[in-house]
Amino acid sequence: EYASRAEELDPQNGLAAALLTLVHAFVLRDLTRAEAFNERALALRPAHVLTQDATALLHLYRGNASSARAAANSAEELGKLLPYRYALATTKAMIETVSGNYKLGLQEAERALALQPLAATRPYPPILRYMGICQAELAHLEEAQRTFESLEKQEGQLRLTSLNPEDYPVPSPDAMQL
Repeated sequence: EYASRAEELDPQNGLAAALLTLVHAFVLRDLTRAEAFNERALALRPAHVLTQDATALLHLYRGNASSARAAANSAEELGKLLPYRYALATTKAMIETVSGNYKLGLQEAERALALQPLAATRPYPPILRYMGICQAELAHLEEAQRTFESLEKQEGQLRLTSLNPEDYPVPSPDAMQL
């Protein structure tokens, strides 16, 4: 409902199109509609940080890691001075983790964590999710345990075995396997 309203209010707003790309891809899991919004965002505001981040995530959800990396690199360059640049680095951690590049995924997650503002009261949960997966895959089991304990403090009893892909947005089928 809100996504439709945003589109109605200003269909030529590139930032709104980028945000609607994310909503349709991640929350509503309608990748066809997300691609249409992404095309609009790229036509209207190709050099906007959120357009590039949405493009990276959409490519990740579609399983195209090389295109996802290119857009994530662009987003990070465009947003290098923004206070939420840790979220852009998290996108890179997600790409590498889902691609099976656990060492690089862990490096990106650690970098994302270091980029969080000093005033942040807790780590950004997506960083912890992908960091923990990489740690576990690299057999850094004690570190993974601590990471998942920290995540559990924020999200409660969230477990992969309790996630229903119909109820909880997961980036791609590959991510569900992790």
